[in-house]
Amino acid sequence: MRILAAVVAFLLFASSATPVHAAWPNSPFTNLPLCTAADNQETPRIIPDGTGGAIVTWQDFRSGTNYDIFAQHVLASGAVDPAWPADGRALCTAANDQNLPMIVPDDSGGAIVTWQDGRSGTNWDIYAQHVLASGAVDPAWPADGRALCTAANYQIYPMIAPDGSGGAIVTWQDIRNGGFYNIYVQHVLASGAVDPAWPADGRALITMANNQTDPMIVPDGSGGVIVTWEDYRSGTVSDIYAQHLLASGAVDPAWPTGGNALCTAAGDQNSPMIVPDGAGGAIVTWYDLRSGTNFDIYAQHVLASGAVDGAWPTDGRALCTAANDQFYQQIVADGAGGAIVTWQDYRSGTNFAIYAQHVLASGAVEPAWPADGRALCTAANNQYSPTIVADGAGGAIVTWVDYRSGNYDIYAQHVLTSGAVDGAWPTDGRGLCTAANTQNYPIIAPDGSGGAIVAWTDYRSGTGSDIYAQRVEGFGRLGNPEPTIASLRDVPYDNGGRLKLSWAASYLDAAPFNGIYQYEVWRSIPPGAAQARLRGGARLLRPDALAPLARDGALLATANGTQTIYWEYVATQPARRFAGYSYELPTTGDSVAAGIPVTQALVLALASDGYSFWTSQPMSGYSVDNLAPAAPAPFTGEYAAGSATLHWGRNAEADLAGYRLYRGTVPGFVPGPANLVSALADTGYTDVAGQPYIYKLTAVDVHGNESPVATLSPSGTLAVDGSGAATLAFAPPSPNPANARTVLRYTLPGAGAVKLAIYDAAGRQVRVLAAGVREAGEHAEAWDLRDEGGRAVRAGLYFARFEAAGVARVRRVAVAR
Repeated sequence: MRILAAVVAFLLFASSATPVHAAWPNSPFTNLPLCTAADNQETPRIIPDGTGGAIVTWQDFRSGTNYDIFAQHVLASGAVDPAWPADGRALCTAANDQNLPMIVPDDSGGAIVTWQDGRSGTNWDIYAQHVLASGAVDPAWPADGRALCTAANYQIYPMIAPDGSGGAIVTWQDIRNGGFYNIYVQHVLASGAVDPAWPADGRALITMANNQTDPMIVPDGSGGVIVTWEDYRSGTVSDIYAQHLLASGAVDPAWPTGGNALCTAAGDQNSPMIVPDGAGGAIVTWYDLRSGTNFDIYAQHVLASGAVDGAWPTDGRALCTAANDQFYQQIVADGAGGAIVTWQDYRSGTNFAIYAQHVLASGAVEPAWPADGRALCTAANNQYSPTIVADGAGGAIVTWVDYRSGNYDIYAQHVLTSGAVDGAWPTDGRGLCTAANTQNYPIIAPDGSGGAIVAWTDYRSGTGSDIYAQRVEGFGRLGNPEPTIASLRDVPYDNGGRLKLSWAASYLDAAPFNGIYQYEVWRSIPPGAAQARLRGGARLLRPDALAPLARDGALLATANGTQTIYWEYVATQPARRFAGYSYELPTTGDSVAAGIPVTQALVLALASDGYSFWTSQPMSGYSVDNLAPAAPAPFTGEYAAGSATLHWGRNAEADLAGYRLYRGTVPGFVPGPANLVSALADTGYTDVAGQPYIYKLTAVDVHGNESPVATLSPSGTLAVDGSGAATLAFAPPSPNPANARTVLRYTLPGAGAVKLAIYDAAGRQVRVLAAGVREAGEHAEAWDLRDEGGRAVRAGLYFARFEAAGVARVRRVAVAR
């Protein structure tokens, strides 16, 4: 189930995207530098770009005087976007410090970034900026960002959510009223204007007594947001609250005015994290001191109505109450109304480890997972600061800072929806970065095909901190183990129906990995043909019903927007440690005048472990019939009583559409629409012409290819000189090159003995096509590319030798297989 779900997840992405994986490093010592400018670059944040890459933002001290805000785009290929500046696009370089940037997609390949801003010189304010997919700062927005709040005193720790219309909603903790922090929210439109329906310095979400801090925000799916925070209104401990803000900017009247209490248990509840539930509500997790002795991990579900979900325990579901402390929890939606939560865990009493737990939409802990969470890493020394993304198949990928080597490195692990740690990944996680010195603050985004892109603050240079990134794909390999389709091109000199598929091998198909067993070629088929096969009993592969990949005629269906693409297995190519491979792929249709049927192909690299696989991105191509039929032969006729009765041999081509008959008065006339007599399906025609004409005849295939001309003069001969007298002629073979048959035509000015034979390149006689006396006029002999024994000859160069009237003439014939 997991393998097929990953196939579908990848194809859903790849069939709607064009980048080709190629350049991500596959060594944990190398990684991809996003910014290595002078001084420090810190606290990166990341979002997926929607096409397999990511946009990363950070605070940057390259000026040497203050922190500014920069961003960079890394493509799905692993290349830094060449349209963006080499060390990142400056989003704000205003006076004094700007820091703690947060980022969301703009749904058009760009991003909106918010930060706390000290340009006033007296207090922190909240600003935002829009960077386009092109790498340019949106010219409709102010050069150093749009002010969302410049109220008195401090506004700090902004968090951001997309509004679903290209803008964003930002929340922060605000001390404008003096004494205590409250929670405010502001809406910036896609145009760069602050929403005029909202108050100028933001909507007060909660202004209760004492402090409300650490707000977190998610979209509600309807243009509004749900915000959760740590709340000290009790005056003794911190609790967890949430509130719903409508798209209009109004606080949802269905929710309690002071926010909905998600947990008011004894002791402190801290650092809430939130994800939408997919139905207008949200799941919130936090670390909890109700036990009075150590922090545990809890979660709660608030419905779109504002009610706390009655199926969940009052004050939250315990996800982990193991010994000692668990905290720094992070959360991701599971795609089914529940969530997966990860945290750093001190249950061993000797070092921090990384654990995760799955809570269902019902509020129950997933029974397939251990009661106090699945251990993702319990390696030596400490593992800190996990972050998490969904894998697209019900599981999650978690990354963290790891001290097992005595140096801070970046690791990651994959937990399946079943609760098992992915067996394709190393025990205790895959090392993403084990370069020199310290790497810290990892952040993670999905790559759209079951893997992830991780960025972090990196001190490998020894002189300052930089921003690096690394891709880890769904089976735990670094970089790009996917094969890459190089081309899908028409096979020339054939009757169509074939494309040459060429691909570069997976980097695992080489020493020292030797990790690829074989490649599978898959082909798209038209929806109509797929439906007919399904009606005939073919199986449709589904993510929830594992089937082999797939020798039994089963089909795979994927989506490209509103279009369904159907795929069928075609062939297997054993892995041979080659740099590249090719395969002649049969198509489902050739180009014709009415249109160009496109065939899509993709290649799967299957691992030697029998479990892992990597899929290329699809590529489209179309096949062309570029071989004309042979000229009709023999072409004969009689003229009597003002009518010409014409006859010719039927062509053998399977794709023959018919014939075209032309007439003229001189031997050199050029066939064309003006002298076309008729388009014919049969092999005979009576032309009531009133006088003798010269006739020219061609054969035409279904793709519009027209054969060489067969000519019939009034005397019945094919070849005439300028005076009209017949001459000896030996025409070039047609078609040439040939892959099934070729026709050789000759003309005799009078009756006589002839010999027409085929010889190979060494001069050996292969086949005699004609021998003996022939009448004057046109003659044609077909060679089926076989020798005297009926065996197909090999591809190569052959010679047709024609002897008559003491003259010998030779034509070359190229045989293509």
